[in-house]
Amino acid sequence: MVILVVGCQDQYPAWPDYVMTSMWIPADAKDIRYNKLDDSYQIRYKVNECYPGRIFIRGMVGEMTRKGWQRLDVDFLDPKIKLNHAQLPGDIWSHFTDKNAGDIYQWLDDWEDSQRNFVRYGLKYQAKHTAPKNACSLEVVIIYLLADSRPRNISPAIQ
Repeated sequence: MVILVVGCQDQYPAWPDYVMTSMWIPADAKDIRYNKLDDSYQIRYKVNECYPGRIFIRGMVGEMTRKGWQRLDVDFLDPKIKLNHAQLPGDIWSHFTDKNAGDIYQWLDDWEDSQRNFVRYGLKYQAKHTAPKNACSLEVVIIYLLADSRPRNISPAIQ
């Protein structure tokens, strides 16, 4: 999965309220960046929380559920792939090794509202060839897509 964030800005953007209120930024987030790319709205930030980020994930799930969003069990872009929280035995972080960056741990969480708007949370820890428990900088990228800008070949999760 590639998450593209280019042309970021530090300032709070003049985006529609329904977009801003749909993406959760915890009070302790730092290095917040905003980006509008074509039909997507993107926010990137960091949180000081050590792997496996349970407090952040609980907060995200709580906020998104409270706002009426439905958590998806399968990848929005490839419904054959179960998301991290839906894999057995559950809460499994994806892992891969980059020869330059070291060990990367990734978590994807997809959400859909009643109008079929879509939000994806991409979480990442970089462990630099050490145990993941030593990774304490959680990088977060959130992508918001309006229902009418979703790829046409993706079937809706909410019927």
